Amino acid sequence: MVEGLNRWACAKTIRSKILIRVLRQKAIGLYNWCAAARGVAGIFKIMRMDITQLKRVVIIGTSCSGKTTFARNLAQKLQVQHIELDSIHWKPNWTPTPKEEFRSLATEAVAPELWVLDGNYSAVRDILWARATTLIWLNYPFHVVAWRAVSRTFRRVFGRQVMWSGNRETFRQSFMSKDSILWWVLKTYRRRRQEYPRLFKEPANRHLQITVLTSPAEADRFLQRVN
Repeated sequence: MVEGLNRWACAKTIRSKILIRVLRQKAIGLYNWCAAARGVAGIFKIMRMDITQLKRVVIIGTSCSGKTTFARNLAQKLQVQHIELDSIHWKPNWTPTPKEEFRSLATEAVAPELWVLDGNYSAVRDILWARATTLIWLNYPFHVVAWRAVSRTFRRVFGRQVMWSGNRETFRQSFMSKDSILWWVLKTYRRRRQEYPRLFKEPANRHLQITVLTSPAEADRFLQRVN
């Protein structure tokens, strides 16, 4: 009988240790989640922004996340001007606009009271974000962005799509060059996800109404809320 009790006690001890280990792992996971939530939800007003305050909106996100399409659709909903930053930045033959000229053009572009703009250029970020009232980050999973990058590149290259200032993407440029948009997506995706939360915390950006959309479906629901 004593031996049976010992076996029962031993089994109970083992079960207790397993339970404690599981609970500890859950607690650690919950703690990490809460820490992330404090760092994120404290910065982002996720899907709770005041739609009526969408006056000067900047759409950001890694390349090929769909910023321009989302910005164009939002501008149409709001019946305001859509500004595509790429169209200001690129001159013929894929020549970038000199920095000072780019900053001057960007300042002029965001002078009106109502607009929706898409673009990530750090050279003019201070101008755009200071003028904006709202920031929307398309923070999609990598597989979504990667698929969009590949499909968009194929469409532009083989469809001979005319881009800004009459430019076209070529097969060599897109698949065999250090300037490939596919390589750029791989190189910048993680950096953007680390960079933006830090920028949002800066005092200069505290005036912004910020939200993050984590999937195309969530972005669609957001647009549906805009009358």
